[in-house]
Amino acid sequence: MKLPQSNVIMAKSALQSLWEDTVTVNRHIETAGVEGSDMVYSNVLCHLSIAMPPVTSQTDTASVANTQFTLYVDTGIDIKQGDALTITHKAQTIKGVAGLPFKRNFSNVIKVESVVYA
Repeated sequence: MKLPQSNVIMAKSALQSLWEDTVTVNRHIETAGVEGSDMVYSNVLCHLSIAMPPVTSQTDTASVANTQFTLYVDTGIDIKQGDALTITHKAQTIKGVAGLPFKRNFSNVIKVESVVYA
């Protein structure tokens, strides 16, 4: 959908004024055969959302509820699939790996995988 740029700016500002979370993004790098990690973004304003109800999977012997998280960041933030994420949400630290990002008009949306509470 094509929206007037002035509307996009106003809507992004209104939406992001509600965000209280932050994310630090580290990216895997390899230079001259040496592997490491590079901090790409530090303490970027974001919003972490949880899927309610949790996604369930069932086998013949068990039913498992899997909590899924979604991260919303500004469209100017370029998070790539596989980036390491450290998210601060209401005094909790959550670590995960970025899934495939999806770019939208007001925010980029990233599924957070391999979640652990730090």
